[in-house]
Amino acid sequence: MLDISDIKAACGLITTPTMQGTAYLIAVDRVATAFHLFQETDIGLIDQSTVRFQGTERKATLQTFNEKSDCAILSLNEPLPDRKHLMLGGAVKWKATWDCYGFPNVGKGTGVTLGGIVSDPDAIDDLDRPVIELSSPDVAAGMASPIHGFSGSPVVVDGLVVGHLKRFLSDPDNPTRPAYGKVYATRSECVSSLLSQQGGDYRFSELPAIERPSPGSPLATKHSKKIRELVKQWSKKDLPEDTTVLAAHSLMELGRPDQALNLVATEFKSKMTDLFPTLAHVQPMDPLLVDRSIEILQNLRTPKRLKAVADGLLANQYMTKWTTTGDRQFLDATHTIYLDVFNKTHNWYAGINAAASSLWLDKSGPHETIATAVLKSMGTLSSREMDQCQLGAMGEAYLLVGNLEDAQKYYRLAAQQPGAKGGIKKIANQARQSLDSLGLPQSKLDDFFG
Repeated sequence: MLDISDIKAACGLITTPTMQGTAYLIAVDRVATAFHLFQETDIGLIDQSTVRFQGTERKATLQTFNEKSDCAILSLNEPLPDRKHLMLGGAVKWKATWDCYGFPNVGKGTGVTLGGIVSDPDAIDDLDRPVIELSSPDVAAGMASPIHGFSGSPVVVDGLVVGHLKRFLSDPDNPTRPAYGKVYATRSECVSSLLSQQGGDYRFSELPAIERPSPGSPLATKHSKKIRELVKQWSKKDLPEDTTVLAAHSLMELGRPDQALNLVATEFKSKMTDLFPTLAHVQPMDPLLVDRSIEILQNLRTPKRLKAVADGLLANQYMTKWTTTGDRQFLDATHTIYLDVFNKTHNWYAGINAAASSLWLDKSGPHETIATAVLKSMGTLSSREMDQCQLGAMGEAYLLVGNLEDAQKYYRLAAQQPGAKGGIKKIANQARQSLDSLGLPQSKLDDFFG
């Protein structure tokens, strides 16, 4: 595993006939950087650029480039066999923490480290080009200073280069400065493609993807610790709260919902709705986390902040409490909230859960009325437009009004649709509960999903 000293040793200050930036070793005699450091007149010029590493300088010649992706490969006039070059990685598959090193103009030749979290591994920038979108408290701290010179700096995740910095999201009030701590990176696949075109030792097969580490693994622990350190830096700056949401989502991906919940409970000030996706992914098999999420959501339910989506999540957590404890007070709370949300918004998800919970509470009649209203609210959608969850809701609504033929039709369509692994299992479990309450045999499940 690389540490920051290895990254520093492989990076150099590149000076082209046009401007300065950062280049990084990808072979003993090759460096990669951002193509926009050059102009058309620089192409093919021999030894017109220099790369200064720690205590070593080499002349460099532009060999090949991809202008659209903003990457370039240069050959060095002499190799550096004693210096460790950086290895290329493939696509980032999660909101990982990253490290970077470069030479901003304000540093006057001095290298500076950066770090942050991948906010979107598969992004499209404001020029409609594929990039990695990165968030960084370090970049945000530099909002008082332009960050020119970092162009070409390698972005490293788990010891592999996943891309290099190409440009930042411009502040509309001052285009020379970054907005929101967001920067864009050219993906490493572009660099490997250019190298492969040169053949020989530079030919690649497939770059290893950067997968999310297993929860509890040393690598996951390392990432979660770094995320918490980044959040401390963020909290000292006037940054948008979606940066804290990003950190919480990353912790959830690492299998640390406890840390994510503590983070959103302590760091949020006003933009509460952005924490809902985090709360929605609390694992129901961990009762302590369910209780913690209920506590957070209850604290958000002030008159000014009463949001349908917040109430829906709270009802969902109450439903989890009911299924794990059998305590009907939680089912009653579930029904009350879902029904209130449906009456206010006509949201089909709240409606079908209000109808089902009404049936399970042995309320005679209302479940059919609510289910009929759900069918009406979803009537503008064709089955081809519906996802697995919507198809399952239609099947359940027809079951609750006693139309078993159409219930079978929509349940089977739901089972055929791609969706989350546990999605169809959850739909079937809810159907089983409703069958019991309706006095119908469990064998109907085979008819519905067979």
